[in-house]
Amino acid sequence: LISIGTIGLIKGIDTYKINPKNTATLNNLASVNFYREKYEDDFRAGMGAEAVKELLDCFLRTGIADSDRVYATGLSMGGMGVIDMALRWPDLFAAGQPMCGGASKVALQGFDGVTQFRFFHGTADDDVLFEYSADAVRILQGKGVKAELVEYTGVGHACWDLAMAEPDFISWMFSRKRSDSCLRLM
Repeated sequence: LISIGTIGLIKGIDTYKINPKNTATLNNLASVNFYREKYEDDFRAGMGAEAVKELLDCFLRTGIADSDRVYATGLSMGGMGVIDMALRWPDLFAAGQPMCGGASKVALQGFDGVTQFRFFHGTADDDVLFEYSADAVRILQGKGVKAELVEYTGVGHACWDLAMAEPDFISWMFSRKRSDSCLRLM
């Protein structure tokens, strides 16, 4: 199980417009909110994704991890990172569970991988709009990818407590295998 964190996946803060309403900082990187129009144009997780992939490759090469049972989960920007990594390495993950994440609609149209997705998102999220997850699920399902959305009505950005409290949060992921993912919904 790879849990994708926020800070390690930021591409280069100078390439994005930072939301001026955001006051939390850690070397000007923590809790960064991106303007929605930039998010729609392009989102790439950056060098952090390559570092996570390199570590995972090491685990796979040495037999520590089962290549048919590689999973990813992340929240907020980490949720975006889950999707970004699945787009970059489409045959890597058996399952991904992004929480309050999203991705470029254009990039999702090009997804041709084996990852099964289960998105979690609050409908009242002002930081990463609910529509990003809803659009992602709609696009992926339209391509025959197994994808579902768990929506939390009236919940804002911090939906991850509810998501991880779902009785089948872990078992859903661990019941997926990459070899099973090749059977698309068509």
